Amino acid sequence: MLLFETINCNLCGSSEHQLIYRSKQFADSSLGNLDINIVMCKHCLFIFQNPQLTAQALCQHYKNRSSGNVFHLNSSGSIHNIFYEETIAMINDFVSDKDIKNICDIGGGGGQILSRIEVHSDVKRYLIEPSDALNKCNDSSIIKIKQRVEDLKEKDLPKIDLLICTATLEHLKNPTHILQKFFTLLKSDGYLFIEIPNSLHPYQTFAEFYSYEHVSHFTIKTILLFLDKTGFFPIRMDESTYHPSFKIIAQKFQKSTYQNHCIDIFSQHYSEKKQLAQQLKKKINRKIKIIENSVFAIYGTGDHTRFLLEEITLLPHVNYFIDSDPGKWGNRFHGIEIISPNDIENKKISNILISSHDFEPEIYQTIMNKCSHHINIIKLYG
Repeated sequence: MLLFETINCNLCGSSEHQLIYRSKQFADSSLGNLDINIVMCKHCLFIFQNPQLTAQALCQHYKNRSSGNVFHLNSSGSIHNIFYEETIAMINDFVSDKDIKNICDIGGGGGQILSRIEVHSDVKRYLIEPSDALNKCNDSSIIKIKQRVEDLKEKDLPKIDLLICTATLEHLKNPTHILQKFFTLLKSDGYLFIEIPNSLHPYQTFAEFYSYEHVSHFTIKTILLFLDKTGFFPIRMDESTYHPSFKIIAQKFQKSTYQNHCIDIFSQHYSEKKQLAQQLKKKINRKIKIIENSVFAIYGTGDHTRFLLEEITLLPHVNYFIDSDPGKWGNRFHGIEIISPNDIENKKISNILISSHDFEPEIYQTIMNKCSHHINIIKLYG
């Protein structure tokens, strides 16, 4: 049996690469001792095993030993359980407002993730797993298919709304082909969830982080290039807390789908901004009578204040603007003097409105530290 073959870069097709890592690893009785070489493509920077284990060698290996069939303690608080919890939480949060009719987990082992996705009981769930780990799935509502992803045909499944692929893509020889297959399995607006090790965040262990089983080594840069190449656009990404990996939710790219996605985001932001403006108007209008006959200042002379003054008629009531930037002290903003926080007491200011979202708590503390007498501080967000 031929163990290794020399390949070109699966991302860009180049044959030019440089060796970046070498190790001796013992696989099993079928593969024995292996000299593993990891290279980086000189053109697109994709990292992969080369020479690479052949498909025949990998098939033989996984018949005898499967990553998905390794025992892990899954009790509450265990590292493996925490890792699953992160993944499950991200998927559940995503599907909570989606019209999902079916889900397919590729290489999902014993269904540890698929069985805990919170969807309606009518949602069809498919588990694709080539190893005996499939036998560990006791969830009778899951449709189990013992098959390699490479051998999946479109006729084997209905068009899928959400396809999950965790800790699997790095084991497969042809990521481009696999992602293209995922594309064909999904509905026109379907979603792909992938979780893969971050090859730039190895940890020290006697066991080899860059395992011989991992024939493809992804970075954020290269997985995004693969997704773009195969027709997906990422809509959410998260790095794992307990494991050097990252999770990406991507959607099939179609011009109309992407257009609608962008328009929805901008429309939602516009709507939420108008709603926030109305809320702030009501909040400030309730305070107008308090500030009318007092020495009133607005803390902040940035963009937030510019927008605030456009939306709400406050200028007639403003005696001073306050800013933490010494370069602005003594200048005028909308014709009104900008003073230092140190001058709050000297100017006998009794009401201050904090005009900042990001720095509101910090400004509030600054005012409290500068003033010995009571000042009415108006916070818009806190």
